[in-house]
Amino acid sequence: MKETIREFMLEIMACYENEKAMNFTRNPLARKIKRGFPQMLRETFFSGGLNYSVRGWAGWGNWVDNPYILINHRSLMEQTGNALSVIYIFSADMQYCYLALVVPWERMDTDRIYKDARSIRKKIRPRNSDIYSEYMDLRSEGETARRIEEACVFCRTYGVNDLPDEMTLQNDLHEMINLYESYIRFKKFGRTAYRGKDGSKRRVFIKFRPGQGNVPCHCEAVYADSDRYTGEIVEAICERSGCSVIINTAPSVKYDLNRHANFRNKEAVFEYRDTLRRILQYKEILGSDEKVTVPFLHIAFHAIKKGDSRGSEIRVSYTEPASYSMINWFANRLKEKTRKLSIRGGSPVQINVKFVDRQTNLFQRYWESCRIFNGENKAYHFIMAEISEDLRSMGREALVEAFSETILDFSLEFGQTQRGTWFERQIG
Repeated sequence: MKETIREFMLEIMACYENEKAMNFTRNPLARKIKRGFPQMLRETFFSGGLNYSVRGWAGWGNWVDNPYILINHRSLMEQTGNALSVIYIFSADMQYCYLALVVPWERMDTDRIYKDARSIRKKIRPRNSDIYSEYMDLRSEGETARRIEEACVFCRTYGVNDLPDEMTLQNDLHEMINLYESYIRFKKFGRTAYRGKDGSKRRVFIKFRPGQGNVPCHCEAVYADSDRYTGEIVEAICERSGCSVIINTAPSVKYDLNRHANFRNKEAVFEYRDTLRRILQYKEILGSDEKVTVPFLHIAFHAIKKGDSRGSEIRVSYTEPASYSMINWFANRLKEKTRKLSIRGGSPVQINVKFVDRQTNLFQRYWESCRIFNGENKAYHFIMAEISEDLRSMGREALVEAFSETILDFSLEFGQTQRGTWFERQIG
């Protein structure tokens, strides 16, 4: 793993004091703090989403005692007591670096800053609270350092002599971002967003599970708030097949993930993009050009409106012409696994395949995933699976089994998965 965070911390702790004796203007270390590392962090950690800004500070013409990197979510960038930021900040003696949640400190009233931090501390709580502190010691007599110390909500402390490895540092940043997003969700929807009992991770607008790393398939339900059956189906498929999953948890009327980014839904769409990229990174199937390197199946589950179908029906739609052979394989395999399925002795399930021109409104935003992650190998296959109401409400268990087995077949036939204990257990 490339040492992005750890390498930066070590360099600042080792070199900052000596560099302060040098001219600030055009200093390489000052440039790294202000532009180089923030840019690297954006590209490696936040590259899939536009909700976050990252900027560094080492001074304006002169060196400051406590250089820092500030991470902001676009919805909390206003400088008020209700705003919040994530910060990496170094003590003046360069013996410690803190990763912290802080309220705005650009105010002279330190008592107000302290009260704002305490108020937010009562609303959110880290999962492993024993490893967090509420206090920072920046070891500076400056007024700015004192205000930043008062602004601390929670923090992690890293000493120069016991700096964790890169994986731990990245996981710590993920956990701090999760805590940060739980506060944003609390502000928007009045409830916090912690890891679910089912292993899902909640963000501001969605929840997700990365699934098994060796299952190159992703399922999602972006209208789960308006049709609970699709959400239940997707979660059950994830549990049975090991695929990754994204489920919308915000009101889709306002934060519609099936639309191009606009003024109303852009924060939700940016979060969705970032999460999907995280999932692909976790599965280790993105190449250096950010394109998938192995066949990958992306299934979006939707509901067929009541009265808009003729009996038990599953509509399989696709938008990438190069995916025809794969979609044909998928539909045939699904037909095979649902041939005995009927609701209350009615007609068997109909599987109807349809190509949808990406210029039409029907596919809305979904074409972008193919465009972003598909290289010359055309290995990223997007499918929309629309399911009739009778199947969603009364045939869920059989549907889950059929889709899960199809996903496992895909993993074995087109992925890099070998049959083993886990797959035999899922299939058996």
